Amino acid sequence: MRWILTLALLCSMAQATTYYVDNCSTGGNDSNIGTDPSTAWLTVAHVNAAALVAGDTVLFHKDCRWINDPLIPAVSGSAGNPITYDSYGAGKNKPALTNATLITTSWIADTGGFTWSSVWEAVAQQGGTWSFTNTGPGSTQNRRVAVLGAKITGTNTTIRLRLKPQAVVPYVLDDVAIGPAGTKPSYTTTGTRVTFNGGQTGVFVPAATEVVSDAITFNFNSGTDYVVALWWNNHTQYIEFLAASANSYSKNGGSDGATTQNVSGYSGNQVFVDLEDIETASTRSPVANVYQASLVGTPSNVFRNYVKGTQQTSWASMNCEGCWLYNGSAQTLYWYTTTPITGADLMRAVTGHAPNMIAIGGNSYLTFKNLEVSSATGTGASPIDPGGSTPSNHIVYSGMDFLLNGSCGLYFQYCENNSSVSNSRMLYNGVNATGDRDGIAVGGHGKGRCIVHDIVVDANEIAYSTNANIAVSVDDTGQSPNNLTYTHNDVHHGLASPYEDAVAIDGLVTGLVFAYNLVHDNQMRGMNLIANSYGTPNGVVYNNVFANNGLANSGGRTDGLRIDEVTGMIVKNNIFCNNVGLELNYQGSGNVTADYNLYYHASGGNFMSNKNIRTTFARWQSASGQDAHGLSSDPKLIGCTTGDLRLLPGSPAIDAGVNLGTSYQWALNPDIPHWFPGEVNQDSYGAGWEIGAYAFDPRETLNKPVSWR
Repeated sequence: MRWILTLALLCSMAQATTYYVDNCSTGGNDSNIGTDPSTAWLTVAHVNAAALVAGDTVLFHKDCRWINDPLIPAVSGSAGNPITYDSYGAGKNKPALTNATLITTSWIADTGGFTWSSVWEAVAQQGGTWSFTNTGPGSTQNRRVAVLGAKITGTNTTIRLRLKPQAVVPYVLDDVAIGPAGTKPSYTTTGTRVTFNGGQTGVFVPAATEVVSDAITFNFNSGTDYVVALWWNNHTQYIEFLAASANSYSKNGGSDGATTQNVSGYSGNQVFVDLEDIETASTRSPVANVYQASLVGTPSNVFRNYVKGTQQTSWASMNCEGCWLYNGSAQTLYWYTTTPITGADLMRAVTGHAPNMIAIGGNSYLTFKNLEVSSATGTGASPIDPGGSTPSNHIVYSGMDFLLNGSCGLYFQYCENNSSVSNSRMLYNGVNATGDRDGIAVGGHGKGRCIVHDIVVDANEIAYSTNANIAVSVDDTGQSPNNLTYTHNDVHHGLASPYEDAVAIDGLVTGLVFAYNLVHDNQMRGMNLIANSYGTPNGVVYNNVFANNGLANSGGRTDGLRIDEVTGMIVKNNIFCNNVGLELNYQGSGNVTADYNLYYHASGGNFMSNKNIRTTFARWQSASGQDAHGLSSDPKLIGCTTGDLRLLPGSPAIDAGVNLGTSYQWALNPDIPHWFPGEVNQDSYGAGWEIGAYAFDPRETLNKPVSWR
C-alpha cells in the first residue's frame, strides 16, 4: 500500500508543468509550447485559455506589462497542489497586470499646434456610430446622407475629417474630396482633395479603427451645402453637411437621406463608411508650463507619481497643476505643471478598460505571488459572483502590489473563505469618483447564500486609500463575515473620506483579531468598531499603535479608536499617541474589556470618552472600571508624529504589557528598519511583554531610518 501511494504521489508531481509568459524581453508567441523561457507565451488571454492542471505554475517575466489583458483563471488547483502565478527573470519591476501605460518617451515643452473644435460628431448627433448600408433597387439610388447640425462658415478654414468603417468590415479608400454639393465634387477637378498620413491620397483602415485626415485649408461659402466624396473600388459615397444652416438643406434633385428616393447626379453601391467627425482648427501658440509626450490610446486617467491629474477638454482651462489634455489625432498627451517632468517622475496613463485585473470565478486553490495589479477600472483582484456554485476558497496572495485601482485594491467577497494576503502593498486605491474605494475590503455581496470567513491579512502596507484603508462590511442581506485576522500591517495616510475611517469594521463581525498593527498618520479616525442594525463586532484588539490620526480634523472623525456598542471586545496592550481628537472614544454600554493600554495626549485634558462623555484618563478609569493597569504618559516612541513607532530606551511601554498567550506572542522586530520588519517572540525579549506593536531590543541602533515608505 505504501508503494502504491508513493507511486501515485510521484505521478501527480510529474504532471505539474511550469509555463512562461513574456511580452517585453525576448518576446513570446501564443503558438509556442510555453514550457521554457525561449518558448514563452505572449498574452494573458492565452494563459486563461490554457488547459492548466493542479500543481501547474505560470511565470510572468519581470518588467513586462500586460495592458487590458486581465488574468481570469479558468480552473482550480487542489489541496497541496495549487495553481501558482508568479514572476521570473532579471528585471527590477514586478510583472504588471494593468490598464496603465507607462509613458517612457521624453517630455518636452509644449510646441503649440492647432486647436481643433468638432462642428459635428456622429455619436453626439445620432446616439451611435452611423453605418450606411442601404443597397436600394437601382444604380441611381440615393447614397447622399445629410448631416444636420454642422454649420461652418469662413474662408481659409483649416479642417480635417475623422472616419471609421463598420466594426467588422475594413476598407481601402482610394481617394477623398470635399466640395459644394451641387457640383458633385471630384478629387481631380471640382473638389479639394483630402489626404492622409502626410500627403497620401488613399489609406487602408482596419475594421472599427478610426482614421484622421491631414489638415487642409478650405473656403466655406455662406448658403452653400457641401459633401464629402469617398472613392473605393470604383464606388462613390457622398455625405452631405451644411455650411450655412443647421436646420435646412437644399434638396438638390431629391429627398436627402431617403432610402427609396433617386437623386439626380449621385449614384453608388453599398456603403461601409462612416463620417464620424468634421473639425475646424485654429493655430495655437505654445502654453507656458505645459509639457507634452507621445501616447497611443485615449486615457481615462493620468497619474504623476501616484497623484491623479485632472482631465480638461479645452486649452482655455489648461492652467492648473496636474491638469491634462489628450489630442487623439496627434497621439499627444499634455500635462500642466510648474515643476518640469523629469526622468525621475513615474507617469501612468490609463488606456485600458478591464474591470478587474485578476478575476476569480468560483475557482479555488490558487496562489498569486510577486505581481503588480494596477489601474483596474473596478477592483484590482476579486472573486466574481459564482452564483449558486461553490465559492472561491484557499486563495493566497503574497508579495503583491495592488496600486491605483479604481475601486478597491483587493476584495474578499462573494463568500470567499480560507484565503489570505501577506507581504503585499495596497497603495493609492479608490481613484474612482464613487463606490467602494478601499485598500482592502472584506465582506459584501454574499446575497444571503453564505458569508466570507477565515481571512488572514498579515504583514502588508496599506495606505493612501480614498475611503478606508481596511474595510469590513455586511453583505447584501446583512450577514457579516467572521474569523478575520489582521496582524503586523502598516496602515497609514488614509485620505480624508467623508464616509470611512482608516480601519472601518462594520456590523456583526465575530472572531475579529486585530493585533500588532501600526495605524498612523491617517486623515480620518484610526479605527472604528461600528454597531449597526445587524449586530456588533466582537473579538480582540491587541498590541497595536494608534498614532497621529484624524489629521483632517473633519466631522468629529479624529479619534485613535472608536468603539460602538460592541459585544465581547477585548482591548489590551495598545499605545494611543497624539491622535487629534480622543485617544479612545467608547460610545456604548456593551461588554468591553480594556486594560494594559498606554495613552498619551501631549495637550492633556479630556482625551478619553466614556459613553459620549469626554473625560480625563483618571476619570475614565474610575467611571468605566477599565484600564486598571493602564498608563497615561509619553510612550517615548522614536517619532509618534513621524511614523517611526519603535520604542526608545526608558519607554514606559517596555515590559509593561500583559502576556496574552502563544497565539499573540509575535511582535514586530525593531532591528529591521524596512517594511516588512519581521517578527520576534515577545517572550524572548526582556522580563515581560511590551505595550505596542514592537518588541524592544536594547541592542538596536535607534538612528536606523525607517525606509519602507
